[in-house]
Amino acid sequence: MIKNAYSANELAVMALSGWPRTGKNVAAKLERLGVAGRQRVGRGGGTEYPVASLPDDIQVEIAVRQGEGLSPAARPVAAQPTLPGITTNQQQLVADARAGIAQQIELMQARSGYSLEKSCAILLGMARTGQAAPQLVAMLKHARDSRGKKSLNNDGLPSVRSLRRFVDRRTAGDALAPAFREKDMSIPSWAPAFLTEYQTPQKRSVAEAYALFAEKSTGALPSIHAVRRWLDKVGAVTLQTGRMGARALKNIQGFVKRSFEDLLPGDIYTADGHQFDAQIQHPIHGQAWRPEITSVVDVATRRVMGFSVALAESGWAVLDALRTAVLNGGVPAILYVDNGSGYVNHMMSDDAVGMMGRLGIQMHHSLPYNSQARGVIERLHKGVWVKAAKRFATYLGADMDAEARQQIFKITRTMLKQAAATKTPLMPFAEFVKFCNQVIDGYNNRPHRSLPRIADPLTGKRRHQTPNEAWAAHVAAGWTPVSVGDDEACPLFRPRILRAVRRCWIKLFGNDYYNGELEEFHGQTLPVAYDIHCPERVWVYDDQGRLICTAGLDANTRAYMPKSVIERAREQRGEARERRLLNHLNEIHAERNARPVIEHQPTVTIPGLFGDALSRERLAERAAVRHATDAEPVTPLPIPAETTSTWTVPTSIPDRRTEWARLDRMSPEQRAVLGERAVRWHTMYPASAEHRAGSRKTA
Repeated sequence: MIKNAYSANELAVMALSGWPRTGKNVAAKLERLGVAGRQRVGRGGGTEYPVASLPDDIQVEIAVRQGEGLSPAARPVAAQPTLPGITTNQQQLVADARAGIAQQIELMQARSGYSLEKSCAILLGMARTGQAAPQLVAMLKHARDSRGKKSLNNDGLPSVRSLRRFVDRRTAGDALAPAFREKDMSIPSWAPAFLTEYQTPQKRSVAEAYALFAEKSTGALPSIHAVRRWLDKVGAVTLQTGRMGARALKNIQGFVKRSFEDLLPGDIYTADGHQFDAQIQHPIHGQAWRPEITSVVDVATRRVMGFSVALAESGWAVLDALRTAVLNGGVPAILYVDNGSGYVNHMMSDDAVGMMGRLGIQMHHSLPYNSQARGVIERLHKGVWVKAAKRFATYLGADMDAEARQQIFKITRTMLKQAAATKTPLMPFAEFVKFCNQVIDGYNNRPHRSLPRIADPLTGKRRHQTPNEAWAAHVAAGWTPVSVGDDEACPLFRPRILRAVRRCWIKLFGNDYYNGELEEFHGQTLPVAYDIHCPERVWVYDDQGRLICTAGLDANTRAYMPKSVIERAREQRGEARERRLLNHLNEIHAERNARPVIEHQPTVTIPGLFGDALSRERLAERAAVRHATDAEPVTPLPIPAETTSTWTVPTSIPDRRTEWARLDRMSPEQRAVLGERAVRWHTMYPASAEHRAGSRKTA
């Protein structure tokens, strides 16, 4: 029976192409499409949707399904199960419409006894006069061949002849789909030469590559439009080969999707460092600083187990983050990381004293330059830390406006120079650590789309689990983490390093540690454990891991200045920066004080003055004689009594130059009376850039 309206459940039973299979979802889709329903008249009531209000392609498919639903007695010819020659969606749509029209004509013939010609004419007449169902009119318009002549009155309907052809082809089992012209995918002869100029790392435009190609070509040239049309046929990866490196091409190539369904919490932890995209206040010198955040994530539940904030992604930062993760969630079976220096070091992977061996963790490294393999932690950086950085006025990410970035840079530097620490927009380090904890708590309690769906206990709506809920679900199912207590954590997270014993002394990080119990171990190399935050002592073990003793810093001396590992690293970093700055300053002085090299000449000729050539020695003698006759006698200046103990360096540049000239006219004995500070300043001032600049101005 042909119907003009259907309920959502009836549409779901039809299994329409691309539509849901449940009545609830079909009703939701109709609501999104703006299809209005109406009250169904008759038994059961409910809502029904007119076929005429549905999309055109769905109307055609419903009409085909109505024809296929006829009883065998009323169906003269069996429906065609497959339509050969179909390659595109448009061909499929047209073929379905033609099959449906042919069924309607055959049905009309069977019921009325009319001939094929008359049945086709009557069907078209009904469509033009509005007597046919809307879906039947839509089928006729889709069935028409757009390549033919315009229809009568330009109404978009096919001719009687076309309808007869549809029926004949259906009866004969021929294809009903229109012909489809495939693209010419052959490679033209000029393509390799053009791609040589186009597929380069410089990423030239088509116009630039075409210009170079035209300069080097000796044969007939295609037009640039022909080149563009051919490039549209080339696949994306093939087209970008050569323009992008192997690592960049991975972003557009296929990939293997990993499944996490079989993993338990603690099976795999993954860790990585990320430089925060906003500036905060450095905890030591108070200047603007971008911290390095090392995060540890459980792969099975996506829960952030721990993090650390440090100056760089070093072994200390990784150790601190791993310590937090183990205390919060237990010891993992595998730690999946990259090949950074924070993970590839003896402190982490050494067979005898490495942290991995002592905790029983297997460390797996991803392939170099293959960050896609660690998508869990890489996505965390973008979804958590980058979003968090955008809350700061000092955000420096790629999305930040360049003008705003420059302004905030000037504002922060100006305030820091003026020592206006209370007004600077830079967040203090202690507040930043609290902020990071809040960000992690928010992430762990937010639904994650890679986790299973559950019914929200408050709203009842379906949503994904949060990382904390996924962790709690595993715990409720009977899983227990491999945890360590505080007493175990202290020795476990003390890094160990092999050091030689020399007469009860052990040297570590520039510090000396002593214990008399090491006397019998002289000359042996033993594992030494240390605390990165406590430089006062180290723990010495034997080859079997038994504790021998605790060695104190300079334990047999009285005066010492302990320096922790962190302080030692900070001092070394500062010394390296100071050396680089001094080298740069020396280079600036060398460039500014450079003099052109003049070739040496033994004599100088001054025409018309002396009448002959003068040697350099003679010129020097004449200058000395003239200076001796013209120079005024130097009179020692009196030394005020009040200046003998109160001499200070002048504050302004002109006063400093005047004071140095006054001191320079004094004798050494007179300057000595002013004090050692005046003598030292008089000696060092000529080497300053300020004095040299004044000398050049007066010269």
